[in-house]
Amino acid sequence: MRPLSSAATGALCLALGLRASAALAQTEPPAADPPAAAEPAEPAEPAADPDAEPAANTPSGNTPARSGPPVPALTPEAQATLGVAPGAVPSYPDPDRLVHRTLVPPFLLLERGANRRTTVVFPFFFRERRGQDVSLLIPPYYQYRSATARTDVVFPLYFRWRGLLDDGGRFSTDIIPPAYAHSWEGPALAHGSAFGVAPLFFYGDSFDRAGALAREHLVIPPLLTFHTWRPEHALTVAGPFYYDRLRNDTDWGLAPLFFAGNDLHGNYLLIPPLLTYHTENRLEGTNLTVVGPFWTRNSADSTSFNLAPVFFHRHDRTTSRTTLFPLFHTYSGPDERTIVSPVAYYHREGADSTLLTPLYQRHRGTTNWDAVLPFFYSSREPRTGAHTEAFFPLFYHRRTDASNTWWLLPTIHSHSEPGSSYLNVYPLVFTGRSGPRRHAVFAPLFFDFANSETGTRSTMVTPLFWRFSTPESVHMLAGNFLWISSQRQGVRSYEWHLLPIFSYARPRPEDVSWNVLFGLVGYRRQGTHSQLRLLYIPINL
Repeated sequence: MRPLSSAATGALCLALGLRASAALAQTEPPAADPPAAAEPAEPAEPAADPDAEPAANTPSGNTPARSGPPVPALTPEAQATLGVAPGAVPSYPDPDRLVHRTLVPPFLLLERGANRRTTVVFPFFFRERRGQDVSLLIPPYYQYRSATARTDVVFPLYFRWRGLLDDGGRFSTDIIPPAYAHSWEGPALAHGSAFGVAPLFFYGDSFDRAGALAREHLVIPPLLTFHTWRPEHALTVAGPFYYDRLRNDTDWGLAPLFFAGNDLHGNYLLIPPLLTYHTENRLEGTNLTVVGPFWTRNSADSTSFNLAPVFFHRHDRTTSRTTLFPLFHTYSGPDERTIVSPVAYYHREGADSTLLTPLYQRHRGTTNWDAVLPFFYSSREPRTGAHTEAFFPLFYHRRTDASNTWWLLPTIHSHSEPGSSYLNVYPLVFTGRSGPRRHAVFAPLFFDFANSETGTRSTMVTPLFWRFSTPESVHMLAGNFLWISSQRQGVRSYEWHLLPIFSYARPRPEDVSWNVLFGLVGYRRQGTHSQLRLLYIPINL
């Protein structure tokens, strides 16, 4: 539907009193008794001198003349480029640039120009002609006529459009709500149509220049039906049924009962109620079929068939495995074999083999061992000569080229290797050495730790004797006797205490000090200085 022109819009706004002042400012009052059908006169030519003042009025006496030099009129192309400012009423250039307006607010508006005529009798009648375009509104009827389009509307009962397309074809549209029909014709055999009754039914199609179907759609919402078609793609949904094709890829089904599809490289099939599934990949040469607990898989190199949870089998060019649960499982390969049953296990790979039974176990290979678990275990390593024997939980012995280990019930543990050894009787006795370090512990009474590399040693006979020594110092406590000695820069010093009665010290060979009861009575000499203590009071001498 073509929108109302600027003149009609302005007349309606004036009738509502919204912009009366702006309209009146642009329009002179009509001359006394103007002829009803008179056309506006041409504007006067401008004066020869561009600085001269123009005539006060045009020859018609209806429109004020502009001051200043004349401004060239915009071409239609320039006007279309500039557009319309926000809030402004669009205008169209007239060749004569002079429009005669007659306004009788709020009911009547007449506009007359060389290229347009507008008549408004608000709110009953509107008619406008612009060149060959004619618009007519007599509510609720609207009509539009032009060289390329025809429109008729009886709002809201009937809508009709007829016209020409840009490619030279033609179209027509009719709407009688809720029904509609549309058709078009293009170059050669191209044509199309669409019709429907909203919201119940919608259909449309189009054909190309050769007359072949190029596009189609169908929608029936009450039946949950949707269909669309193009040469490369088609989709149909009708309730639980669906069909989808994209070039060579096709899928269809009836949810949730049946699903299937195929393309150039394979296909698939799924039937949930029957617990059935099948797929095939022709490009890779593989397929898989599942029917309830049974399934099989095949490829160019292998085949498998299974019945869960009882039977499983697979084989290829070099290997084979079979399981019959819970009776046995077998596997075989180029240089490998395995057998598993509830009473035995056997595995061989190359020169190595293992046998396990409830009563006897053995292994042959890099290490040879025999066992009657959990009581007896014996192993041998032919390459190194190492061997192990164990009678659990009484005895354990392992010997290698570099070590020898023993364990005797209940808690005797012995281990030796080059440079170190230990003997433990858990949890009381711990003796051993490792390089320069050695230790001896008879818990909880005696502890002795020494390091010949650092010259340190710690000895404790709890709770009476404690001795800690380094190359520079000795600290010893025996009962209430305390001894401390040290040697720094070749100077030896020592002190001893009979706690808490008497203390004696020689910090340096020429110095001496002693005291009774930590200073009740005492004497100290340091170099040339001497001091006496009486009743804990120092007295310098």
